[in-house]
Amino acid sequence: MNPLELFRRNQKVMMTGLILLAMFAFVVLPAVSQYMRSSGPGMTDPVLAEFEGVSLNASRVSAFTRNHYSTVQYLRKLAQLTISRGGTPEIFTVDPQTQQIQSVGIQQTPSDELSIRTLQFATLAQQKGLELDDTSIRSWLDRFTNGLITERQRYSLLRSETNNQMGEYQLLDMLRKQLLAQLYFQAANASVSIGGMPLLSPLDHWTNFLKLNQQATINAYGVLVNDFVPKTNANPSESSVVALYEAGKDRFPNNQSPEPGFRRRESASFEYLLADLQSFRDAAAEKLTEEEIRAEYDRRKAGGAFVLPDDVITEPSVTEPATTEPSEGQPTGDQPESDTPAAEPEMKSGDASEKTSDETPAPEEKPAGAEKTAEMEGDDTANEKVAEEKVAEEAAQKRAMQVGSFANEIEAASKLDEQPANETADGEGKAEADSEETSAEETEDNASEKPATGEESAEEEAPSDKQPAEGEAVDEEDQASRVGERAVQLVAMQADASTEGEQAPAEADQATAAEPETTDEPAAEKADAPATEESRYQPFEDVRDQIVESMVEEPARQARDEALAKARVVMKKYFSQRALTDGDESAEPPPRPNLEALAKDLGLTHRQIGPHTIVSLENEPINDSVDESTALTRQAIPFAVMMFGLGEQVIKQPKFRPIDTVDLGAERHYLTWKTDETEAYTPELDDIRDEVVQAIRIKEARVLAEQEAKAIAKQISEGAKLEDLVPEDRQDNFYQEVGPFSWYNMVGFGQFSIGNVPELDSVGPDFMKAVFTAEDDEAVVSANQPERVYYVVQRQSLLPTSKDLQAIFKQPGQRTMAMFMPSEEATEIQQGFYDTIDEETGFIRYQPEGF
Repeated sequence: MNPLELFRRNQKVMMTGLILLAMFAFVVLPAVSQYMRSSGPGMTDPVLAEFEGVSLNASRVSAFTRNHYSTVQYLRKLAQLTISRGGTPEIFTVDPQTQQIQSVGIQQTPSDELSIRTLQFATLAQQKGLELDDTSIRSWLDRFTNGLITERQRYSLLRSETNNQMGEYQLLDMLRKQLLAQLYFQAANASVSIGGMPLLSPLDHWTNFLKLNQQATINAYGVLVNDFVPKTNANPSESSVVALYEAGKDRFPNNQSPEPGFRRRESASFEYLLADLQSFRDAAAEKLTEEEIRAEYDRRKAGGAFVLPDDVITEPSVTEPATTEPSEGQPTGDQPESDTPAAEPEMKSGDASEKTSDETPAPEEKPAGAEKTAEMEGDDTANEKVAEEKVAEEAAQKRAMQVGSFANEIEAASKLDEQPANETADGEGKAEADSEETSAEETEDNASEKPATGEESAEEEAPSDKQPAEGEAVDEEDQASRVGERAVQLVAMQADASTEGEQAPAEADQATAAEPETTDEPAAEKADAPATEESRYQPFEDVRDQIVESMVEEPARQARDEALAKARVVMKKYFSQRALTDGDESAEPPPRPNLEALAKDLGLTHRQIGPHTIVSLENEPINDSVDESTALTRQAIPFAVMMFGLGEQVIKQPKFRPIDTVDLGAERHYLTWKTDETEAYTPELDDIRDEVVQAIRIKEARVLAEQEAKAIAKQISEGAKLEDLVPEDRQDNFYQEVGPFSWYNMVGFGQFSIGNVPELDSVGPDFMKAVFTAEDDEAVVSANQPERVYYVVQRQSLLPTSKDLQAIFKQPGQRTMAMFMPSEEATEIQQGFYDTIDEETGFIRYQPEGF
């Protein structure tokens, strides 16, 4: 063989080896790695269920559950892409309000239990002749997308959404099994439902309507099962002990079930640091000085904050009697502000008219003429109106004469420049005089309709009030000023008379009485004062806490986040160091950090709790927290699920890995790690013999408790009263006027729950059936759901009556919800279907150790 051929042959061998090595690296090694990860060192692949001679191993079930979850997520993305391209839902459904994808045509809640049932039903469907080939599945996907997404685009999206973990074969296989199982269940369920609606007879529909709408009120006495345990056999036979242990060794304890369970749930202990945002706010607030808070108030006020609305600004003049009752000559709210300076000398002169105004309220004051007329008529109320009209007419005529006589004085006064306010008053006086001359007849008519007031009496006496005292020199300029002032007053009062004369007498009196309280002058005078300006803002004391809260909010959040970040670094460092030495017995583990001391330094709270199961953890506040990364989404993962896992959907956290959870409502942030854990297991009989014996005695005590309850019910039927039959030492177990409550409550569209009776212990369907089917005044006996209490029940009322409900039932909108509630017979048929299938296929469900 020449060297060239030898070289070529060696090259072929090398290429073949490289190909085989690549196949091993990319095909065999991933499968082995996945198997090792699922099984772990020293672990086997346990069998979870068997049917028709087929064994479902844990690895197969887990892989199916994982692919089911990936398929649901992929179909959601596919549905969203279809909607974005203008498609309409044909297989999937969309919420019309939120546009969220509601269903994708297959089961949407992957779990190991559902995977087992899906594989079981798909196998049975194929045995019954139901087939779905690849062409049918592709056609289903075309309908799903309205033909708007090509096959290549679909599988490209599948690879990107599943990170290349699923291809066309895996997708078609998953959809085939899901649709076959769904078709088989629908075929078997055809006798109890059509589409999504249960098949109901008219009687079933009416019965469901009563369960939702009729409410009962009862008296009840609870006979406790534990009271009769001492009366049972403390040493049951060995055969009964073994039989009960075998029946319950694979069941977890359930406080809502009467069946005993002896299997122990997985448990864990936890250590966490709590960062309460309010504590950081309080710490930041303590560092603030009063000067800083006051400065922040002034800064915000200068920027336009804390301004009170106009309708809540308090006018100081309203609450001061001295400023709300104007004296003679003081302008009212109807007069312009320019009249005020001219009227002030009259307010301070102390004349007789001012005293009259102070002593008697203006709206109630009667002019002298009116009093004389009343005396002449002998205070005859029948002529009072005539007298008032006569006096008003005389007053109007006198005012007209006075305006004419003072015309020259007004002109002379307007030439004086010493008092600028008089110039304004003179100009207004002339305008009013001209208006008076052109509408004298109208003014006289209006004045005759307006009753006389104290203001008019003061107006008549005004000329005589301005005479100087004896021996006092008369200043011509002052006299001219006084003349101008009197003229302004007369013109202003004439304008008031002309406008108010159009009102009815009663309305005019009311307006006159209200004038001192609504005058604009005091508010206008005090608007420039510092006190009034300050009153436009909220006082510092009222907004101090608000300012402090806003000042400390951001610093508190920053301080909290910094404290958590420092603690997180310490905890992550320990987790990483521990991971390097885990499994190496020769390596010395790293020292565990002292979180209690760390929490004290950082202002956090330190706690250690456990051991807890996923059930007992419900009593801890941290159980209300959720994964921080999903807290603001609809798929928020609760703390317990993160720690204990949820099948393939949520992998449980390993020991000492720090995780962040938040309780948004309480503003609490938790930094937690798991310090210890114990896998689920079933203890040996000898280890829990006392527990098994106690379960046997409880079963025997139930019989005695039921007998006691029935004996009490019999006495009631013979005429005794329930309250008289309750022992003195059991009065706490007697409940009066419980309710009203209904048989079922609707908790969502097509979703129902048993009626809520919080006073009693865990009542169930049997209790509701006994209450609502009992005859009036009949005493009935029923146990609660876990059968630890037997209730003697006497119904007091059942409302609304059947006659009233019949009228409501005739309205289609009122009975719609009852159409979605399946009947008891349908539920029994469905359960019987499962039992029959399990029996025919030899279905066995195992619960291996650690699962």
